[in-house]
Amino acid sequence: KQYALQQDIPIREQVETQTPAIENRMEAKAYGRLNWLSVVVVGSLVLLCGLSALRMRNLQEENRALKTELSTCESREEIIAFLKDPQTQPVVLTQTTTNTEAAALVYWNKVSKKAMLNPFNLPRLPEDQQYQIWVDVEGKMISIGLISTNLEKYQDLKYLDEATSLNITIEPLGGSSEPTVSRLVANHAI
Repeated sequence: KQYALQQDIPIREQVETQTPAIENRMEAKAYGRLNWLSVVVVGSLVLLCGLSALRMRNLQEENRALKTELSTCESREEIIAFLKDPQTQPVVLTQTTTNTEAAALVYWNKVSKKAMLNPFNLPRLPEDQQYQIWVDVEGKMISIGLISTNLEKYQDLKYLDEATSLNITIEPLGGSSEPTVSRLVANHAI
């Protein structure tokens, strides 16, 4: 019995000395699981934030597109109202001898003192040239605007009461202070 007890003591000591090691391993495993869990949670949060930011950017782009579309619709409504106004008179500017293809339509309203251009049949120009529209006031040509290179849109023009004719010339990009009469492409009396 005594031998068994002596042998029993070292076994107990071994068990007692191994018990903290086992507890340390269990804590280490739990700590490892906790570390991986933390990494997974943080990674998920980062991914969620990234996806939210991407969605927010997409929503902002959609919002900008809708605002532009709304503005375009409002602009179209204004154009239609202006064109339907009984005081708005269409003036067809037809080709001159220098260019047999050119034609444009100007809507002229003496009551609202507004003018608008539909460049429906002006040929495209080289990039270094641009159409410019002029009015004749008491024999002097006065520019009422450069015609946008986007020849598919209605364009607002400056209105002058005293104008007697409308004239379109081809000018260098950015326009000229005086019309190049030799490059007159379309005109008409008002």
